[in-house]
Amino acid sequence: MTPEQLKASILQRAMEGKLVPQDPNDEPASELLKRIKAEKEKLIKEGKIKRDKNETEIFRDDDGLHYEKFPDGTIERLIFDFDIPDTWELTRLRNIGNIISGGTPKTTEKSYYNGNIPWITPSDMGKQQNRIYFGRASKFISEIGLNNSSAQMIPANSIVYSSRAPIGHINIVNTEFTTNQGCKSIYPLCIDNEFLYWLLKNRTTDIQRRSSGTTFKEISGRSFGDTIVCIPPYQEQKRITRKISIILKNINNYEKYYAELEQLKKDFPEKLRKSILQYAMQGKLVPQYATDESVEVLLERIKEEKQRLFEEGKLKKKDLQESIIYQGDDNSYYENKFPKSWIITTLCNMGDISTGNTPSKNNYSYWSNGTIPFFKPADLVQKKNMHTASEYLSVEGFKKARYVEKDSILVNGIGNIGVTGIVKKEGAFNQQMHSVKPYNYIDSDFLFYLFNTNFVQEQMINNSSSTTIPILNKKKFSELIGVFPSLQEQKRIVSRIEKINFLIKKI
Repeated sequence: MTPEQLKASILQRAMEGKLVPQDPNDEPASELLKRIKAEKEKLIKEGKIKRDKNETEIFRDDDGLHYEKFPDGTIERLIFDFDIPDTWELTRLRNIGNIISGGTPKTTEKSYYNGNIPWITPSDMGKQQNRIYFGRASKFISEIGLNNSSAQMIPANSIVYSSRAPIGHINIVNTEFTTNQGCKSIYPLCIDNEFLYWLLKNRTTDIQRRSSGTTFKEISGRSFGDTIVCIPPYQEQKRITRKISIILKNINNYEKYYAELEQLKKDFPEKLRKSILQYAMQGKLVPQYATDESVEVLLERIKEEKQRLFEEGKLKKKDLQESIIYQGDDNSYYENKFPKSWIITTLCNMGDISTGNTPSKNNYSYWSNGTIPFFKPADLVQKKNMHTASEYLSVEGFKKARYVEKDSILVNGIGNIGVTGIVKKEGAFNQQMHSVKPYNYIDSDFLFYLFNTNFVQEQMINNSSSTTIPILNKKKFSELIGVFPSLQEQKRIVSRIEKINFLIKKI
């Protein structure tokens, strides 16, 4: 359960009378509502508030059910979705206080602003939702601004509620204030204002559901007043707010541990994947079989393939140079890290490496109505397999680009170095990436996983330039050290990794 879900659950229990025990010595809420009604009549007679023509009376009949009597005398059964204690009462929000709407003085009239009357907006409230009591407004209006607008002075210790953009920000304001039309305020009568704060928090989902509007949702003053609320005895209101305060302190600790747990859950799969990859590239993930073709034979076949590619003009003479690294007996860095049947070598001996380019963006014909994928670093977000690109070249543009063959591996060489993907559709690629077309006896998937090990990733970082934007050039990339076993073992490793990754996704 998330901290927010836990808070919502606590509030729901509180507003159902299940959070604290009922005290038979408490004055019942029915008497409290009578006192509220008497107080409202007094304020109406004094001209301090206006009579709300939409007021109704909710009562519990002999059958134990709730009914509502309307101003025209009609009575309807009130359907409510949970039971409340016998000492509690149902009523409408308008019946327990005076609801006040806001307004905005004319913004072009400078004399209406920079006064001493706090003018609260939903934006102000949004910045202060980590506390119950409102702090300071960003704008103040003058007395003349108040008198020449629909804004109204609201008594201290009222509750302000954002009624649009968004609906549901709540604060208690302990000084006199006014608001814009994006807020509704209620001055509670004989109701604990902190209890009412939590009550409105609990009823916000219902308020949002009853809102209307196209451009943005809004709750009108009348609909806000229609909100059904559960009122406990006054002393129980106090006990509820004290209990909520205590619980929230514990929830704050829970929130901290929950966040740590969520981060752990987020990080664990990736750390597990890297651990599995490292294990795989040390020859510890799958067994070695004596029947596998030896890597020495594999190396000879790679040599033959490189020679063929040279004769076809696809490789340069310098690419034929051997750069095999063997495990020595001199306590070398690689000693005992890999099975003796594996080969340690540089990347240039594992595939044909090239760096991309970008055809001129000024030539419209290169990019118009293109169908050939042009891969960029942003396309690597597809994770392993790259099926689509963010840009496409025309046939003419493709002639000016650097070709990348299907099942080649693209590695980001600028900025976020080391992000890797396998091209699943032939195309072209830009100058920020290196392409590796594995030789016939190197499995593309195996090479992809090799590139994503800490062993290779750290090399990429360490061999990049230390400029503002790190760059791993082609020469340095080609000299990175990798390892590989027989082709048969490569395929077993890939199969095992992908089975494990499938299981990790279910965590």
